[in-house]
Amino acid sequence: MDNPDINSSFGFILSAKAKNIFEQFILPDHKFFPVNVIFNGKNHEYYFLLVAKENQPINYNQSSFVVKKTNQDFTLNNYHEYIEIREKRTKNLKNWNKFNIKETKIVFHRELDLYSRITSYVGIDFYLSERLKEAIEEAELSGILIHKEAKPLFFSSY
Repeated sequence: MDNPDINSSFGFILSAKAKNIFEQFILPDHKFFPVNVIFNGKNHEYYFLLVAKENQPINYNQSSFVVKKTNQDFTLNNYHEYIEIREKRTKNLKNWNKFNIKETKIVFHRELDLYSRITSYVGIDFYLSERLKEAIEEAELSGILIHKEAKPLFFSSY
């Protein structure tokens, strides 16, 4: 992985309670790693949820991407193509986040409750389905800030 050592775009830490909730939903390829948290001399059970960006159920042919600075349409056929293009374009940039392709419309070919933005840049990295958002709110999980976003637009082709 040629990314920074600490990068929140790959996942986040969950309590055992939150992990149990997330496990009830349709997530992209992922893995939970146990995390040993000691606070005030007590061990607390936490997990790091690592979310893969590669195999998300995106219909790339029906999805839309743009170059952020110019709003010029940009075509992607798969996630690996995005990585190849990003690597070519950022070779001379000091910060890989300066490659600003963004999603404007994402079409899924199967149901998904957690979407990890593939064109991650500073800002929002994860999007939740309404079902998952409601479950988080109902369980009164803390430590998560949920914003309503207008873009990108999400559609299904299933």
